[in-house]
Amino acid sequence: MITASFRTENGSFCGFTVKGHSGYGTQGDDIVCAAVSSMVNLTVRLLELGSESYDFSADPALPQTVLDLNTVTPSAHLILNGLYCELRELAAEYKGYVKVIKQ
Repeated sequence: MITASFRTENGSFCGFTVKGHSGYGTQGDDIVCAAVSSMVNLTVRLLELGSESYDFSADPALPQTVLDLNTVTPSAHLILNGLYCELRELAAEYKGYVKVIKQ
């Protein structure tokens, strides 16, 4: 199962950790893993385009991706909120393969 944990600070998103494999399909053909990877990649690109400051690490061996905002801006919160909402939709559609937590 993929677990996406979102961190909040004063009601705003300030970071997330995404880890695990969905197990929906075989490696290389898993549409759930592909969807999550695509969403996370788009989120990082949007933060880059908005010149947001963040720390990012990805370890494909675990697999695990961690992103923490250095400064929580309204636009960065909006971008992370978009990822949170999309992952919740995916988790509702593919129950047992994706779990989303808001801390």
